[in-house]
Amino acid sequence: GESSSLSALDGTIFSQCTSPQANGGGVIVADDATPTIRFKDVSVYDCAARSGGFLYNPSFQSIQFENVRIERCQATALNAFDIEGGGAIFSNGRIDLLGTTVISDCSAAQLAGAVLAPFVNMLGQSRVENCVAGLYGGGILALLSAVISDNASITECIAGESGGCLFSFAHLEISGESQLD
Repeated sequence: GESSSLSALDGTIFSQCTSPQANGGGVIVADDATPTIRFKDVSVYDCAARSGGFLYNPSFQSIQFENVRIERCQATALNAFDIEGGGAIFSNGRIDLLGTTVISDCSAAQLAGAVLAPFVNMLGQSRVENCVAGLYGGGILALLSAVISDNASITECIAGESGGCLFSFAHLEISGESQLD
């Protein structure tokens, strides 16, 4: 079969993208989107939505963020019966934070100040900093697996209930010089 990809590269800026009554302030991935989705050397500032302040991915596709900066994004969802949130990113597929990716000063009213996904991999020198969730996962809420390795770090994040830096329901692996503080 033919392979295709969706990429945002080299200095692309998303700023003040909002979707106050819906999901994905900056980007929504369609259910039948291309198999490879990648953001590299991209900057994101001040995006907001009900779920996935910057990016909302209802599909099971993996998404890579390499050398990306995401700042001051928020998820406003307050629905106690659904899994909604992800101040920066909400995804039903795997999220890879690579290289020097930084997510900072993001928030969610309930779940995952920065990233809400079933699988989250933080590698390289990726960082999640100063993020807040009203309930669980101040930095990251990983529904199935979280792998934090190399020099990745989650610092100064806060959750109203549990998992100030990281809340993982199942597999958790922390290795290398990684830091949770």
